[in-house]
Amino acid sequence: MDDILSLCANVEAVNRIRAHRRRIAALLDRGVVCPCPESIEIADDVDIERIHPTVTLHARTRISGARTSIGPHVVLGREAPVALEDCVLGPNVILDGGFYRGVTMLDGANTRSGAHVREGTLFEERASAAHCVGLKQTILFPYVTLGSLINFCDCLMAGGTGRKDHSEVGSGYIHFNFTPRGDKVTPSLFGDVPRGVLLDQPRIFLGGLAASVGPMRVGFGAFLGPGAVYRRDVKEGRFQLSEKPIQMEMDFDPKVLAGLPAKLRKTFRYIGNLAALWQWYRHVRPLFAGPERTLLYDEARKTVEAGIEERIKQIGRMVSLVPESLERLQAGGAPSRTLAFQRRLLERWPTLRETLSQFAAFSGSERDRDTLLEVLAKHAAPGDYLQVVPALPSSARQAALRWLEDVVSSLARAAEQAVAAE
Repeated sequence: MDDILSLCANVEAVNRIRAHRRRIAALLDRGVVCPCPESIEIADDVDIERIHPTVTLHARTRISGARTSIGPHVVLGREAPVALEDCVLGPNVILDGGFYRGVTMLDGANTRSGAHVREGTLFEERASAAHCVGLKQTILFPYVTLGSLINFCDCLMAGGTGRKDHSEVGSGYIHFNFTPRGDKVTPSLFGDVPRGVLLDQPRIFLGGLAASVGPMRVGFGAFLGPGAVYRRDVKEGRFQLSEKPIQMEMDFDPKVLAGLPAKLRKTFRYIGNLAALWQWYRHVRPLFAGPERTLLYDEARKTVEAGIEERIKQIGRMVSLVPESLERLQAGGAPSRTLAFQRRLLERWPTLRETLSQFAAFSGSERDRDTLLEVLAKHAAPGDYLQVVPALPSSARQAALRWLEDVVSSLARAAEQAVAAE
């Protein structure tokens, strides 16, 4: 009996190998370049028709996931092995090595080897990262450049106007997105969506071997020097070399939630920015899609939507900690204002969650949106996004700004009102 089972197992393994070889052969027949085809792994759930014939797959590339789509002239694994799972890559993307799951990358985005890039991450056109970066729930606008040895999760970065004028994160930078109390209501905005999408704002620079503690906001044109930990918001056009060192020793209860109103306000604003970007992908990006980018932009919009869902989930996780926090605050004689806010948050969480989940309903000023779309309709063409948007006339830019800021403000205001005192 054991011999029969062993034989059956061997036959099944041989059949899997043969089927896999047929898939690799089909890729080669399509024109895909595989310098070492015997080392390539393509999972059964991958639709090879969604791998463009001009793609190059270097040795030990592994591809899986039914969502996976790889566009023209993509190069994978030039420096080291690449593992790709449920990712959508636009034209001319280069991934030199690393692990990628649930990622969307637009035209010309690239990373070097050692990257670990996970769900909710969107690289827009020509955004890039050097060696050994860790990213999750991260959105990088066009041209944004990350150095090496960076952890940059739960944040959005905009700014800059081109390859020679781009927002940049220096090597060794960390965005701290977790608190000792176990919550991650800590997303940070470096720039914003309403102005960032117009590709005309001053670049932001975050110095190397430095860090920021989320949630925080950094304005366009800000320069944060190297070697410091930044805990406070930085206004536009500010040069900040360091923050004063903080020395603190105090009684600490990790079960007590602190500073919730400020953290939630920033998170609501962050979700509002994602909602504005979602509207941008719904109405503006399709004008530049054409056949090659329709799927790409749809998947980018879904990535933004997943980012909103992640933020709602993280607020929900924090709310689940409120009952124990309230109990300890009451026992410790906390101020009535603090107790009242946490009680309201707990009581009104279903309403707040529903408000945030209806983000698509916050569509902004239709008049301003239509003014912008009317101008774009005269100039937009597939693949011309980086040329047309920066050249928009002032009236169209102002309409875009009013439209998207209305999305951000109306959502954030509705969320705040959901937990406001009566």
